[in-house]
Amino acid sequence: MIDGRWVVCFTLCYSAICSAADPALDAMGWLTRMATAARQLNYTGTFVYRHGDQAETSRIRHLVDEIGEIEKIESLEGPIREIMRNKKEVWCYMPELKAIKIDRAQAKRFFPALITDPAQHFTEGYVIQVRSKDRVAGRDCQQIHLEPKDQFRYGYRLCADIESGLLLRANTIRGRDEVIEHFSFSDVHVGQMMIRDSFKSNFSNENWVRHSPPVADLSGWMVKNLPPGFKKQVELRRSLANRPDPVTQLLYSDGLASVSVFIEPRKGKPKATTRPSQQGAVSFYSRQLAEHNVIVVGEVPSIAVMEIANSVVKEARPQ
Repeated sequence: MIDGRWVVCFTLCYSAICSAADPALDAMGWLTRMATAARQLNYTGTFVYRHGDQAETSRIRHLVDEIGEIEKIESLEGPIREIMRNKKEVWCYMPELKAIKIDRAQAKRFFPALITDPAQHFTEGYVIQVRSKDRVAGRDCQQIHLEPKDQFRYGYRLCADIESGLLLRANTIRGRDEVIEHFSFSDVHVGQMMIRDSFKSNFSNENWVRHSPPVADLSGWMVKNLPPGFKKQVELRRSLANRPDPVTQLLYSDGLASVSVFIEPRKGKPKATTRPSQQGAVSFYSRQLAEHNVIVVGEVPSIAVMEIANSVVKEARPQ
């Protein structure tokens, strides 16, 4: 005869194990670890970015000290680029143009710091699953899949370093299995000692052209019907090289995917609304709105940029 006390004990233990292994809770914990590790750890490494039939290799160094966070990314293939980032600004050095483009840190994301929002925000747009373990750059990593709940975003397959939580690989997925964007470390070292003085540009930039950072702005423009989970990150007024007048930029994100809405005064006669276009993971769409052009660019399917562009309105201000 089975002792009832053992049945109760087994039931309680089984329930505790099931609760502890809840994949949603585990996945949320991993997303939090990834976001924290990318911003709070020292690391160096080389990573590859693939989109379509193109591949780019870059070297990254990231330091956090008593002053704050600083990062340096150098392109190793194609046009020479060097990116310096701190908590407030991003500086992009382009030696062949003898130019430096300065931007606000909130408007840019770089691998492996791709996750920007608290983990709980992801549940609005994704089903989050813990999958099997894998290896990237010689390190054991935990796979986390984010499956989209609607047609307004792609899926993501992430793999985080088991020891540190640092994101080692990120694939953007269209449909069931089509990889349209890929980031992956080929080598990485976590926890190395570095000094801030080593984070200096390789270029003497005397007499280079400096493109000033955009300024914060509240223009009254807004997106009335955002896809679920997308939230406004920042609103800026910036000058673009191929535009005579400054443009307004509204930046939205669901924590992984980002969408920028650019609004500029229209010059000349209205043009016919174009069909959406796509390059890799990035979709483009433009339309006319009264005396303005609206251009939407984002790492989302075409239907999402159309939905957002068609929801742009000018907020009525009290007289």
